[in-house]
Amino acid sequence: MYVIMMQESKFMGIFSWESIWNFVAVVLGIVLAFTIDRWIEARKKKSVQKTLVSLIADEVERNIDLMNAVVEKSIVPYFQLETQNKESCWSALVEHPFTDRALIQSILRSYFEYRFINRTLDMIFFKEGVQSPLFGTSTFPLCQAEIERSRQLLARLRAFANS
Repeated sequence: MYVIMMQESKFMGIFSWESIWNFVAVVLGIVLAFTIDRWIEARKKKSVQKTLVSLIADEVERNIDLMNAVVEKSIVPYFQLETQNKESCWSALVEHPFTDRALIQSILRSYFEYRFINRTLDMIFFKEGVQSPLFGTSTFPLCQAEIERSRQLLARLRAFANS
């Protein structure tokens, strides 16, 4: 009987309340460490996103100034709208989980318009820099329409970068 009781006490020791609480504490510690790690990683990604969005916002602001110059001076100046920041930032920006899909779509739409305006400007200066009134007058409405969209995009970009 002594042997049987000893085996029972060893068996009972494995499933004691103390061992269950130890197991729960270890599991909670692992879950807490995992949660903290994910939170830190999310903050790093958010920081990267804010930096990239800020670069794109600077470029959008510059493009608004360039389009205003086109419209206000009623001439087509010898420059093009900038797209370098978006091109260089885009893959990294899309690679990180981005919560504001509407903002991504707005960036895409504006940069499509910038490329379209740039193509129009290219056509204007295709022959030795001579400005064609036909292309010039068709560029002004494009720029005017895009200025307002770009201003709205710029406000959203700045709000995201400052959040």
